[in-house]
Amino acid sequence: VNCLKISTACSRVTRPTPDCRRRLEWHDVTVTQCGQEYHSQHPDMPAPLLPLIAEPEELERHLGQESILIVDLCKPEVYAQSHIPGAVRLDYAQFVAADKPVMGLLPSESKLNEVFSSIGLIPEHHVVAYDDEGGGRASRLLWTLEAMGHARYSLLNGGLHAWTLERRPLNSGSETRARSQ
Repeated sequence: VNCLKISTACSRVTRPTPDCRRRLEWHDVTVTQCGQEYHSQHPDMPAPLLPLIAEPEELERHLGQESILIVDLCKPEVYAQSHIPGAVRLDYAQFVAADKPVMGLLPSESKLNEVFSSIGLIPEHHVVAYDDEGGGRASRLLWTLEAMGHARYSLLNGGLHAWTLERRPLNSGSETRARSQ
């Protein structure tokens, strides 16, 4: 983007704007975009609760907070046996579409709104995603959230494996959140 100047490093690209195609989320930086200057305390960009890559001990400190939505992308049997307390399970196929021979498409906005409503996602939530297969499914969820304009999210570093190896608390069974509108 030729109308963007960043005075220091930024954390990730977020929502489109009318003047340019991208806006940046940042921490302790100044971004000049199309002649308008933004600072890390800009009211349109609240600071995230957790970094983009969250460590297990960081997430554990936030367990039980209403502002955090933890999303488990493990297989159903893994989730039923053990998951992070408060985590809701989301099936990968719910937010990935296919139109053979093309796979891995973004579903329609209405489909995604339905999926995210079913797990109780609201704009104020900071989403933390994890899986047990190297982070690919969790990362795809974060990319999908980004495409939908939800920029408050983190990937749990090491996923369920790291959480378990560090002997962090686990729950079994299922957990739900009230549907969002």
